[in-house]
Amino acid sequence: MSRELEQQLAGLKSLSETSRLDMKPVMMRVLTDLFVSKPHHAPDDIAQFAEISARILDQVDEDTLEVVARKLGPHPQTPDTLRDWLMHHGGRTAAALIETSRDVDRAQLAAAAQGVVQLAEAVARRADLDAQLVSLLVRRPENSVAVALAQNSTVALSAEDMRGFIQRARNDEPLARALIARGVEPKDAAPLFLHAGAELRMEILRTTREIGQGAIGAIEEGPLSPALLDIEKAACVRDWSRFAFALSLRLGVRIEEARKLMGDASGETLALALAAIEAPTSLVTRIFLCREPAIAHSYGAVRHLANLAESVTPAEARRIIEAICGPQPQSRPARVHAPQYDQTAATQPSRAAPAPLQTTHANPQGVVALRPVNRAES
Repeated sequence: MSRELEQQLAGLKSLSETSRLDMKPVMMRVLTDLFVSKPHHAPDDIAQFAEISARILDQVDEDTLEVVARKLGPHPQTPDTLRDWLMHHGGRTAAALIETSRDVDRAQLAAAAQGVVQLAEAVARRADLDAQLVSLLVRRPENSVAVALAQNSTVALSAEDMRGFIQRARNDEPLARALIARGVEPKDAAPLFLHAGAELRMEILRTTREIGQGAIGAIEEGPLSPALLDIEKAACVRDWSRFAFALSLRLGVRIEEARKLMGDASGETLALALAAIEAPTSLVTRIFLCREPAIAHSYGAVRHLANLAESVTPAEARRIIEAICGPQPQSRPARVHAPQYDQTAATQPSRAAPAPLQTTHANPQGVVALRPVNRAES
């Protein structure tokens, strides 16, 4: 390493003198690359690397320090003095070392797992976590730490830990995606329905029907209740703020939750919400004919969504909607009709008009393909 090092440093020194550029960050990266390019070094080379690094480390930028720490972390001959300096520097540099180094002791890892979020995330990405460290990380309230754990395929999460993460992921898409990629049991996955793909949504529906024992009862197509009439009127004039408020009252959830249900681009979550409030198939169809063109202008999409609402009982649909929305601070009676709606809520920017229907699944409409189920079949 010595001859290579001398040649590299001589060239960088010459460039620094002629261009008046600060070449210390480049020198540190070059030194590091030379060091990690070989698995074994003579004691003199290690001492030389440590000595030169010590003179310039505190004169380089944070990005360079992070790169250096990430490269030196896994190397078995990284000098202890250099490793200690990088660890005590903190921030991204310490996080990179914690994530990659084999020589960080368990006491340091435990302290990092209970320390600042950045260091806890780094611990969560390690491949050698024991049960005690996993337990410390699971108890962290930050979802970013949970995401790092969920994405770490070497970590064994208990069924209880997974269920806890699933509840936290209802309103956190990165965590939901990480859990779905990791693999979740359909019986526990209902809170992730909004973030699930076609296959998992089908499994959630199938599991929910099994719990409900398939007791599908026909909803009478008689006169609509005042609450359902209010929902229909709001849909007909495309007043989606009023629609969200009326739906939230009927479901007994916060208006933010109702907007979230309406924001699913496929329309499937709204279809389940309408099934949960016992909207007859004809009303479901009329509502979706008033939605954005991606749904309203597609006979297949509207028919599918009406069939989806018809394929589950209100109790089954409510089970999924309750899982998506989670516990509500104040429970409203499910069938209370309010002739007026919250004017403040109506003037807020509405998320009720979702993006055009995505075609990310196998079928052309990008929605779950379900066999139409006649409510008379049971």
